Amino acid sequence: MKNRVVLAPMAGVRHPASRPTAKDFGMGLVCAERVSGKVILHKNEKYLQTLCVDEREKLLSLQIFGGTKETLTTAAKVVDKQTNPDIIEYVMSGSNKV
Repeated sequence: MKNRVVLAPMAGVRHPASRPTAKDFGMGLVCAERVSGKVILHKNEKYLQTLCVDEREKLLSLQIFGGTKETLTTAAKVVDKQTNPDIIEYVMSGSNKV
C-alpha cells in the first residue's frame, strides 16, 4: 500500500468511475460499497456493476454482507472468479442481515 489514506465505502456511491478518481487524489486503498451476498448470487445487474474492478483502482477492497455462512462463502467465490479485488471483506455486523 503506497500510503495509509483509505477511501471508506459510501452507501449509494456505487459507480465504478468514482473509484479511479479517488485513486487519482492519492488514496492508498479504495473500498467499494458493500454488496449483499444474496444479490451476488441472484445476479442483480445494478449491484454487480460495483464489483467490476479497473486496474487503476488497485488496491481495492470489495465488501460482502448478509446471508448465511454458505451464502457469503459462495458469493466470495463468485467475486473471486469474476473480478480481481485485492481484498474480499465480509462485513459481519448486526445491521447487515439482508
